[in-house]
Amino acid sequence: MSDEEITTWTDRELLANMLHGIRNPASIVLGYATLLRQSWEVLSAQERNEMLDQIISRTNIINEVNRWGFIWQQSHGDV
Repeated sequence: MSDEEITTWTDRELLANMLHGIRNPASIVLGYATLLRQSWEVLSAQERNEMLDQIISRTNIINEVNRWGFIWQQSHGDV
């Protein structure tokens, strides 16, 4: 997603894109974190590391969506 494209979004487009961009990664983070907490002792080190990698990856996506909001706010003078 280019910064220029983000700056042209309407309020509704921003909200729709942010909600869509956050919902799935947040669900995955919650699922893996819950599974790790409940099953830490029975999971292998490799399984735990793979789940932690997914949490990190999805959190990076959420951070990128947050950046969209910041760019949009700056371009609309709403900061």
